[in-house]
Amino acid sequence: MPQLNDIIKPSLKPALKKGVIPNFLTRLDRNKSHQSAIWSAKTYSTDPRTHVFTTIQEHFSNRLIHSLNIPKNGVVVDVGCFIGEKLWQIDKTEPYLGVGIDIAIPSLVAAKKIDIYGHKFIVADMENLPFRNNSVDLIMAFDVFEHLSHPKKGFSEVARVLKPGGQILLHTPIKDNKWSMFWWKQRLSPQAALRDYQDVGHTADRILSSKQILSSLRKNNLRPNREIYYNSFFVHFWDREFIRTAGQLLTRLSATPGPKINQARTLHKGNLGKMRRVYGRYLIPLLEALSFPDMLLSKLKVGNTYFVLATKD
Repeated sequence: MPQLNDIIKPSLKPALKKGVIPNFLTRLDRNKSHQSAIWSAKTYSTDPRTHVFTTIQEHFSNRLIHSLNIPKNGVVVDVGCFIGEKLWQIDKTEPYLGVGIDIAIPSLVAAKKIDIYGHKFIVADMENLPFRNNSVDLIMAFDVFEHLSHPKKGFSEVARVLKPGGQILLHTPIKDNKWSMFWWKQRLSPQAALRDYQDVGHTADRILSSKQILSSLRKNNLRPNREIYYNSFFVHFWDREFIRTAGQLLTRLSATPGPKINQARTLHKGNLGKMRRVYGRYLIPLLEALSFPDMLLSKLKVGNTYFVLATKD
């Protein structure tokens, strides 16, 4: 199985020190410093063995990741890995090297501490990946491109490090979100929509359209295989609007809520942990079933977010 040392650029190998999270960042511009601060503040700890995903989107993403064909001894990179949740979902039947990268160092510290699968974690920027050319089999980039200062550089870096036949699975909000629930929210309650953007480090000028994403992929010899418009209407309601109220209610009902991270993120402890497990395991599948009209809306290209799976030619 490949090791981290095998895929890092030779000139950067001095940063690989045993027991230390390698840091390949040279500098952070104002935007990246802002993003790092936001996500460092959202960092939390959990146990991958008992962690329950509590949104419809996380359950859907999980199925997409499980459907991917990871070659034996393949290299999987999760860009913007946060605490490593996407890497937990990789099919573990074949040996692979899993690498999580982020610019929020506290998130990587938490990811390394709780990881039970032998994944590696490094501090790096998607616009300057520290990997050799043609060294990676799969890149996952969930909610990353909308945070980049220079997304075109991000696409070119993906193309550089992917092996021929390698894949990228990305998810991002899109500018062409007409008729989606968030599109309506932007018009009916613009200040609330702006707060939603600011809470996760989004700004309207960095959000790409689906056409821009497809164009950038094709310009870099990345052939789109599958497109899914997501968060059309009902999923967005249950995952964003409803979960705020549900999270606040669960916190109030819990006798041992644990440290609060934000409205939707708390440690899974005590009564709160039990209620969150029930919510994620039993209520989320029901809410997903009730969201079936979104499947039709997705085919009509209605969605506030966008999944794309592409292959390097």
